[in-house]
Amino acid sequence: MSGLVFDVTQLVARPGATLRIQRSVTVPGLSGPLGSIGENEPVQIDLAADSVTEGVAVTGTVSGTMHLSCSRCLIGYDRSFTQRLDETYYFGGAEDHDGYDLVDNHIDLEPMLRDVIMLAFPLRPLHDENCRGLCATCGADLNGADCGHTQEPEDLRWAPLRTALTKLERSS
Repeated sequence: MSGLVFDVTQLVARPGATLRIQRSVTVPGLSGPLGSIGENEPVQIDLAADSVTEGVAVTGTVSGTMHLSCSRCLIGYDRSFTQRLDETYYFGGAEDHDGYDLVDNHIDLEPMLRDVIMLAFPLRPLHDENCRGLCATCGADLNGADCGHTQEPEDLRWAPLRTALTKLERSS
C-alpha cells in the first residue's frame, strides 16, 4: 500500500460525515512525452472525503509545478497547475461505476491523484503562444534569429523536374 491510503471507517458508519485531507505528498510516475513532475517533488492536496450512500465522495484540488518542454521548440519551462477533482470510491468495487474501490474501509488516493494530475498535463505545451518553433531545414530555434531558410514545405514530387531545369539552365 502507498502512503496515500486513508482509513475512512468513521465516514462509513456516519452518512454525511466529512474528513478533511490537506497536505503535501509525492506521487511517483508522473511523466509524459513533454512533461513531468519529479519523483520527490510534492504536490499539495486540499480534499474533503464525504460519506455518501454509494461509498465515499472525494472533492477538492490538487496543485503543484509541472516541468514541461515546448512542443514547437523544445525549450524547457515550469508551469504551476491547480486541478479540481470530484471522484467517488464505491463500496464493493467500482466495476459497475466510474470511480475507484473502497476496500476494507480504506481509500487509496494515489491512483486517483495520478489520473487527475496526468489529465492536467497540456497535450501540446507551449512556452509562449507566439513560439515560432524550429527550422525544418537546419533545426535552428526561430525564436532567437531567422536562419534564412524558407519554412514552406517543398513538394518532392517536383524535385526531378527542378533538377532537370537546373541542368538546362547551367548548360545554356
